[in-house]
Parts: sequence; structure tokens; C-alpha cells
Amino acid sequence: MKTLFLTAFFLLLLSCNQGITSNNKLALDSDIEKLRSPSEDIVQEWDAYQNLEGNLKLICSTNSLNATSFREVLLNNINEMELNIPQPLNTQDVKNSLESVDRQISSFYYEVHEDELNKRVVQRHVNDIMSAFGKLNQTLNRTLAYSD
Repeated sequence: MKTLFLTAFFLLLLSCNQGITSNNKLALDSDIEKLRSPSEDIVQEWDAYQNLEGNLKLICSTNSLNATSFREVLLNNINEMELNIPQPLNTQDVKNSLESVDRQISSFYYEVHEDELNKRVVQRHVNDIMSAFGKLNQTLNRTLAYSD
């Protein structure tokens, strides 16, 4: 019930943000590599990537302890991503990067419990997930840059 309430709360926050200018939108950590064209264009149609990025933005913009309610959602996001890789990105390097993100999310899922009160432990896992996601973005950018 707690998870359902938190998820509904975060969805409400997202829907309230729709009319806000781009300067105030939820953002990922500035250290995470951003997607560049043409990668950015291709992932616009990759719903699972968009969902994972949206959930990571929510986690980045709140207290890291709130991330525990996203554990299962993140696991579902990455599982969907692995099943639906867009054809131009369906390379071994991208699959390896997805596996790295999957390992970090799985570690978070299995090692952190709903009642985890140690903010440092949760924050370390969140940082590891963000780092793996940044490396995924780097791989996506590099994959399409080399294919041109």
C-alpha cells in the first residue's frame, strides 16, 4: 500500500510539472552524459528507455530514501528495455551497457529493503545506477556516431 501511495504521489508530481518551463523540469545529475542526436531521436520512440529515464529523474529530484519505492519499477524498466532495443542500437556494446544498468538495479533491488533508513547505503546504490545509466548514454551516442 505504501508503494502504491508513493508511486501515485510521484505520478502526481510529474503531471503537475507538465506546464512548467524547461528550466524547472526534473533533470538527471549534471554529471551524467546526455544523449545527442541521432541517439536522442531514436530513443524518443523507445518507451522503456523513456520510462527508466523518467523514473531516474524523479529519484534525482527527491530525497534518495524515496528511491526504495522505485526498486521494482526500475527492475521492470530495464527488463522492458532489454526486450525492445531499437534496431539501430541493437549492438553487443549496447546490450553490455544495458546489462551493467541491470546489475546495478538488481543489486539495489536485492540489497536495499523498503524500511532501509541508512541514507548513505541508498545513495550509493542510486549513484551506481546513475553512473551505469550515464555509461549507457555514452554507448548509445558512440554506437550511432560510428554507424554514420
